[in-house]
Amino acid sequence: MGYWGLMSDSPLPVLPVTCVQSLTRIRRKRTLASPGQVTASVGSYVDPLNVVARANSSTHLMAVPVARYLHVPESKLSDHLLKKPGEAVYSREIIASKPELFGTLQRIYRAPSAGYIAAVQGSWVAIGLADSARELKALYRGSVVDVTPGLGVTIESVGSLAQGVWGAGGEAFGVLKKMVDAPDVVLTEDKVDVSVHGSVLLLGAGLTEQALERIAKDQAAGLVAGSLSAHLQARIAEFRIPTVITDGFGELPMAAPVFELLASHVGEEISVNATMGTRRGTDRPEVFIPAVTSSASAAGIVAAPVPETCVGATVRILCAPHANEIGKIEALPNLPQNLESGISAWGAEIELAGGRRRFRSWENLELVG
Repeated sequence: MGYWGLMSDSPLPVLPVTCVQSLTRIRRKRTLASPGQVTASVGSYVDPLNVVARANSSTHLMAVPVARYLHVPESKLSDHLLKKPGEAVYSREIIASKPELFGTLQRIYRAPSAGYIAAVQGSWVAIGLADSARELKALYRGSVVDVTPGLGVTIESVGSLAQGVWGAGGEAFGVLKKMVDAPDVVLTEDKVDVSVHGSVLLLGAGLTEQALERIAKDQAAGLVAGSLSAHLQARIAEFRIPTVITDGFGELPMAAPVFELLASHVGEEISVNATMGTRRGTDRPEVFIPAVTSSASAAGIVAAPVPETCVGATVRILCAPHANEIGKIEALPNLPQNLESGISAWGAEIELAGGRRRFRSWENLELVG
């Protein structure tokens, strides 16, 4: 049946969907990586920077060849230890010392951070180092509708949603700042200044490496771009800038519906979740702009329905020569059609900008809505 599967009541395929919605209701789980304490309760209202859970602090063992550092045989190590197994140590505390040059100098070893002496064996000292407690922030503004004890919460929110095809760098929250005037413009270094500090930047067809370096230097909170040069993936990871790519790699323009939606929210707060995988994953990288609306008016807003494969549906073409162009399904041929490659395939007639019509196979289409 192919990668898409088939609908139970229709011969049409279930295409992958990219959500681009101006107003919808979403629910997102926020979960700790390890058990801890949930600080939010059902019914509470949270802001993106509110802490909703904390992971319990833990310890890990670090084995240190202290005898080697002090230049003493292992049989003499205990003579130079200032701490015994089980005793606590604070960060940078001296735990071993050896006098040199007739006592005028001391060769020492300091604890790398707070913890305790776990064991002494031979020339080695095992130190239990305390990890700092991890805090989980809400990221989404909304109401807590469910709590998983010890792990996290589910947050419900109303606002604008745009999914990406690739994400990296983690999570971010800030005010959306538009850096280009059109979705097909590549951002260059001369357009970046200190005003990007703390902002989530809206780009078009990617950016140059010099622009990325300047953005990292000026500490932008995150990036949303139509595309990204493949060689910049490693730099994104190096700088740890939360980044969502909406269309693909290279210098592809951001799809017009996505750019128009985000541009209409410039100056508003936006959440960036770039930890959620790729287009084919169950969870998608996404950006979300919470709606500024009263609780009464928000009550009537429901989750947007999943788009269906039908005439009039909005789709994106995934292959050249019309990769990432947006159009609408104009017709559904009853028989397989011949492609430029010479093979026959099932698919749909797509109407693109300017009234152009192209047939594309189902494998090279995704729904947008």
